[in-house]
Amino acid sequence: MTSSPVLAAGGVVVRQRGRGREVLVVHRPSYDDWSLPKGKLDRGEDLPAAALREVHEETGVHARLGAHLGAIDYRDRKGRPKRVHWWAMSPTDIESREPDREVDEVAWLPIDKAQRRLTYRTDRATLATALEDRTSLLILRHAHAGKRGTVDPDEDRPLSKKGKKQRKKLVTQLDGHRIDMIVTSPYTRCRQSVTKLAKARGLDVVVDERLAEETPLAQVLELVDELPAAALICSHGDVIGDLVSRLSAVAETPLDAGFDHLRWEKGATWWVTLAGHRPLAARYLPPPT
Repeated sequence: MTSSPVLAAGGVVVRQRGRGREVLVVHRPSYDDWSLPKGKLDRGEDLPAAALREVHEETGVHARLGAHLGAIDYRDRKGRPKRVHWWAMSPTDIESREPDREVDEVAWLPIDKAQRRLTYRTDRATLATALEDRTSLLILRHAHAGKRGTVDPDEDRPLSKKGKKQRKKLVTQLDGHRIDMIVTSPYTRCRQSVTKLAKARGLDVVVDERLAEETPLAQVLELVDELPAAALICSHGDVIGDLVSRLSAVAETPLDAGFDHLRWEKGATWWVTLAGHRPLAARYLPPPT
């Protein structure tokens, strides 16, 4: 009988330093190795939350999630199967941390030096993956906006009381995600859905007609091609339905936490890692409550 793997999660935290980039690595005295920060899930914890927590606990660095980098399978010291999910991350704040029995040294190293310092081939491969051209895309359906026909023209229909609550809670729900750009449909309900998130991140809201209702999928994909490494788009049920259905149809199988269902409720978000138009991972974030 095959036992379920021990689940763990970690991050490849990269920052810009002058003209180059540095990656965060840790030394573990009990193993006498250099590795990327990672650790096992706490009871009831999901993988992305565990990755952020472990990075902070081992390094003192607060970070945000970017693209999913896949999972590595191996056997731990007890001979148990273990699976580690990895995410690209960007630092937001750094706290001082005292050395302990788990991690006694934390270092920011240039990419080439980190590749030489890391003890394990799997960590070096994960770092190489983090440097590939992958994007983290958050696909948000606008928050609740009441019924059609209550406002004329419909493009001006604002968020309902429920939608305004969802808008506020979205800031917390997406706090752990890196977002470099927010792009929205010109419709009032979409623009209003992202105002608080944009303010919290210090970002301008970019309005793009290619996210309006009834936009052909080809134009939406054209927009996706123009986005930076981590972005959020806000649109309507028909546009998001076409986009998510297309991504599901061309997804590799099996996808890590993939398109096990196809739905896009108001206020919900699909978080997708892409290589071009090819999804590598997908996760559904239900409307915040």
